[in-house]
Amino acid sequence: PYVDDEKRLLSQFKEKLSCSRPSHAKDLWVFWSATDHPSVRITHKIKSALQLLEVPEYIEEPVLIQFWAPVTIEGRRFLTTSDQPFGLGDIGFDKIDETLCPYRNRSVDYKFVVDVEGESEEDDLGFPARVFRQKFPEWTPDVRYYSPKQHPWCDRTLDPVDYLNLCALPVFETCGKCCAGVLELVTPVQVSDYISEVCRNIRTVLEAVDLKFSVECNHFDKENRNEDLQHALDEISEGLKVVCTTHDLPLAQIWIPCKHCSSIPEKSPGVVMSRIDDICYVRHMNASSFFRNTRGIQLQKGQGVAGRAYLSHNSSFCKDITQFSLTEYPLVHYARHHKLVGCFAICLGSSYTREDDYILEFFLPVDFEGDEYPRILLESILATMKQHFPSFKVASGEQLGVELSVQVINFSMVKNSDCIQICQTARSPPRPEALQNGGEMAQVNSLDPQDGRNIVSAEQRDTVVTSERTPQITLEVLEQHFGRKLVDVAKSFNVSRSTFKRICRDHKIQRWPRRKIDKVNDCVCFELPCEQSMATVPHDVNTVTIKAEYIEDILIKFQLSLTARMVELEEEIVKRLKLKVGCIRIKYRDEDGDLIFLSCDSDLQNYMNASTASGITTIKMVVQPITN
Repeated sequence: PYVDDEKRLLSQFKEKLSCSRPSHAKDLWVFWSATDHPSVRITHKIKSALQLLEVPEYIEEPVLIQFWAPVTIEGRRFLTTSDQPFGLGDIGFDKIDETLCPYRNRSVDYKFVVDVEGESEEDDLGFPARVFRQKFPEWTPDVRYYSPKQHPWCDRTLDPVDYLNLCALPVFETCGKCCAGVLELVTPVQVSDYISEVCRNIRTVLEAVDLKFSVECNHFDKENRNEDLQHALDEISEGLKVVCTTHDLPLAQIWIPCKHCSSIPEKSPGVVMSRIDDICYVRHMNASSFFRNTRGIQLQKGQGVAGRAYLSHNSSFCKDITQFSLTEYPLVHYARHHKLVGCFAICLGSSYTREDDYILEFFLPVDFEGDEYPRILLESILATMKQHFPSFKVASGEQLGVELSVQVINFSMVKNSDCIQICQTARSPPRPEALQNGGEMAQVNSLDPQDGRNIVSAEQRDTVVTSERTPQITLEVLEQHFGRKLVDVAKSFNVSRSTFKRICRDHKIQRWPRRKIDKVNDCVCFELPCEQSMATVPHDVNTVTIKAEYIEDILIKFQLSLTARMVELEEEIVKRLKLKVGCIRIKYRDEDGDLIFLSCDSDLQNYMNASTASGITTIKMVVQPITN
């Protein structure tokens, strides 16, 4: 029978192949080119690893694992799987014939260029080339989420090849920093729950042949936690449960950046965020599947809503996370697959562990709408957090439950970001339909009379609360106050001076006009100081000079693109000061001498644009260390 099986399998492929048979059900059929030579070191190692790999017995679907190797053709670098070893799970030959053999045959027809220039093209690369270049794994529950450029042979004309789960893993030599190739794992969607376990088995066999694909962080596993960390996580676990049940959130989870390890060999430590899988709260079935299917996937700083919250050491919100690209959010295909949309994340520090950051990520109800979304819901969440996270505060230093600047990721502005102000002085969370006029008194009951959903805790029953929100101030309203002192106008709106300045920037008023006011073609004009009004900036200027002061007498100076984001600014600063990413806060001094915190990309863009418009091409900033 084995001879017949071997002939039948070999006949399915258009390559000339040799193969090794499995010794028992958990082993793979392993194939390699008949012209393969043992002197090709990486190819020989991959073949040996596949022969050692065991697939869990409970996976009752076929599995294909193939290797993409770099080759040079006419001076260009490509990835190809042609003539490279691959393995097939020995389960159900009919299924193998119908799905994975045709997939393999189509794969060998394609080569993916890897020596392209410019980050703007990363999302359009084929999936193995992107993994090879970024040196970070890539996962999808369904290949149909890829564009034709990203996965050209799995278009919708193929059936049933469309319905496949895919995982691509960068492979490295044990002592090397350069990517040696990409291992691709393909299997039907039904077994996506077990992908993380298969990947752990792959990691083990790669290590046996002196290869690796990433370092799995275990510093926060139960057996490695100290008493203080466990206290902090216990408080988070209880708090997540209260927040989710109070506000009917489908899922809440926690990410912790590890400062001791990295999943990417040449990256500096501290850039990888690992999810703590035993600390979460899941209420809805689709969220449970999302959580289970994304085990083992890590985030880099700045990726997704959680990564951006960590980047700013503050909070971040996105109304529709399915609009991210894979490079911006590695879990985006799973979010689309399981219909998770809105997301809010906040970066916290705990008095238990002063050195660790905790990024709490809350997925929001898909049916929550209204003119005040997300402000009312976020106010309610933060009010609940204030009561149930006593040892925590925002990583940027602010206390929970007071005014908070939330970065809003806006895809309609070419994936730009904006900010909203959350002013929360209430002692208990307001109902979503209550408090339509900021500061107005409202009665809050424990249960919603329509569906009985618990929206406040038991001790908050029948309490009277107030909630102050940043008022919706239009440009027309602002114009009525031109000429008055900024501090007086801010007081009249019952907001802080920094909040009022942010409102002005939202209306493209970069400097509050206190002197001469003209209105020409619906544009706000004002008189600049003498030293600025005489300055001019060439139209082709695309960089500014950043002069940053750190502590007392340490000054650094460098060039920054006018299109730069906060992550690029921070990286330039920490590189020169020899600090770790995430340990600083960046501010600038405005015309009133106030230090203004740069909390998001829009803050940075507004500041640079206002400076260059005034003829200023050297921008001063103040860098402060973050201390707990």
